[in-house]
Amino acid sequence: MFSHFKATLFLLAFLCWVTNVTHAQPVTAPTLRMTLPASWDENWFASPAVFDLDQDGLNEIIASRHSVTYVWDANGALKWRAPVGENASSANDHGTSRQYASPVVGDLDGDGDGEIAIAYSNKIAVYDHFGFLLPGWPQAFPNASSEIRSLAAVDLDLDGASEILAVKTSSGPVTVAWHLDGSVVAGWPQVQDCNECNDYGGYNQNVGAVDLDGDKRPEVVSTYDICHIGIMYADGRPFPANPIFWKPADPDPDPVPASAVPMFHDVRLAIQGWGPDGSDRDEFTDSPPVFGDVDGDGLPEVILYSDHELAGEYVNRGNCLWVLNPDMTRVSGFERPICSAMPLYTGYENNIVQVAPAPAIADIAGDDRPEIIVPSYDGKMRCYSPDGILLWMYTFDTAGGPFIGASGPVAGDLNQDDVAEIIFCTYSTSQAVSHLIVLDAAGAELYKTALSKRGSMSPPTLADVDQNGAVEIIVSLKDTLGSGSGGVQIWDVASAGNNAMPWPTGRGNLFRNGRPDLGQTKPSLNPGVLFLLLGR
Repeated sequence: MFSHFKATLFLLAFLCWVTNVTHAQPVTAPTLRMTLPASWDENWFASPAVFDLDQDGLNEIIASRHSVTYVWDANGALKWRAPVGENASSANDHGTSRQYASPVVGDLDGDGDGEIAIAYSNKIAVYDHFGFLLPGWPQAFPNASSEIRSLAAVDLDLDGASEILAVKTSSGPVTVAWHLDGSVVAGWPQVQDCNECNDYGGYNQNVGAVDLDGDKRPEVVSTYDICHIGIMYADGRPFPANPIFWKPADPDPDPVPASAVPMFHDVRLAIQGWGPDGSDRDEFTDSPPVFGDVDGDGLPEVILYSDHELAGEYVNRGNCLWVLNPDMTRVSGFERPICSAMPLYTGYENNIVQVAPAPAIADIAGDDRPEIIVPSYDGKMRCYSPDGILLWMYTFDTAGGPFIGASGPVAGDLNQDDVAEIIFCTYSTSQAVSHLIVLDAAGAELYKTALSKRGSMSPPTLADVDQNGAVEIIVSLKDTLGSGSGGVQIWDVASAGNNAMPWPTGRGNLFRNGRPDLGQTKPSLNPGVLFLLLGR
């Protein structure tokens, strides 16, 4: 009864707060400034990037489009392009393999200049800001030919330089880490030499990294095309599951790795280690891991939006929201995952695929706790409170018409009131039915602006491209416009400033490791209301 009362209070307080705050001044409609010049390359799930690569005080725009990496200046002029695995000086206009994941962009080696890491085929390439490959690159996934669709960067050894993380498709080991000289980090790839560990390929941006246990070193989280996930220390060792998952019949049980715990909805079956056919249990084929401090204990939790299936069959029944501690115990409010309805579409047609269940994490309720915004196979974009309460739901697709998918959302303030709006793209198997959508913090549609051709499968990026004090929306379309115009567009929002951008791009940041962009200041709810809502 109290939980229901608390949930009702939270919803009322949330709605009152967003009504008073989010409409402090109107958000203006996005208007197309330009489409950047490029060749015919299409986009998959690669969110564009904006970064000052050469530290001249002016930003560049970076995009991975099929077999080419493009870099434009802030005015939209092409600076260089590189076919995958080749230098920008190459006479070839295109490579031979696609890029599925977003490029990793930033000062990876700590020298002040920016670098770009990309994934294509079974390889990784790292470029300097001139478009030349760094020494030691490209590198292939060790002893494997399967495609790499998952890419991130993080400083594993705390030496001031980032390591490159990748997850490949198909059989394991599927997760690897490289130093910036192209050498494989000791202890990787994983999993190896662990009889109880499980892994099998990731198919859409399935790797992330964050310090989960407070020891200042990041853990690596991989999600798999099976009913397990992997959590590993920086040196590749498996992170242990909570003792409740150890073998209860053994008087002196050995620790069980997190990846040994099957993802049954009923935690009793997860503890048991198996469940009968027909039991709800999930896989994580296309589920990017993201991280946020949901329970307020000072440490991030693992947040996933899974494929809902039943043991003994392979029928996709929608998506389910999981919030886990790194020891595989479940956070309050998420003792059982929260599930969507059945999918509207699970097909593949002309390089258009089903919705990628990629969450964004942002405080849009003003309580310094993260809300979770995520699209589902059932045509809904949902927002959940950190207590597992459904705050709102927006419909982007319905049965009966052409399939319309949604990109992962991004979150940023578009009207300078320090409250994030939600922005995403839709895409379709059909032409001229896709849109750039802007919602307010309560999920109300502000704008639904037409996108060309088949829309965009990748999250847009929010960034102040020209450093005029106002962020723009950068979209990488599925298709190109042709006649010299590519598929990357800059959209202006006249009301925008350059503040409160908690989740401004795909995977949360330009290292693509699933962490939110922290440190933004936001208005707060009344402390007395917070006490009632949160019980503290």
